[in-house]
Amino acid sequence: MEQEREDAHGYVVEFERAVRAVSPVLVYLRPTDATDHSRGIAAHRGEKWSADVSRYLEKTPYALGRKLQGTEGMHRLWTDYAELCDGLFERMSMPKLSISIEPSDLESTFRRSVDFLESTGHLRRP
Repeated sequence: MEQEREDAHGYVVEFERAVRAVSPVLVYLRPTDATDHSRGIAAHRGEKWSADVSRYLEKTPYALGRKLQGTEGMHRLWTDYAELCDGLFERMSMPKLSISIEPSDLESTFRRSVDFLESTGHLRRP
């Protein structure tokens, strides 16, 4: 995340070129609200996990440069990461599907993913 977005896009272009021969597709599971999603994961994993991850992330160049600290810093970092991924996803040329995920509706997420993979010929039901 320390790289400029154009550098990250160049990395994605190279990745797509490297895997083109295997005809990849991408299913991007995107939380509807990245900050709420991060908070939900933290609540589910517990205080110790959140403190450990926050301490680790605080030492990264990205967090240091932006003075991101504690669990709120962790949530901000994951939100920024989701925004970076959104931009990279939009610029990808391979067949792709973005699904906004809701934890209460994982069955729909699974169904949409399977339908997409079938429509691209990457999954065939027996």
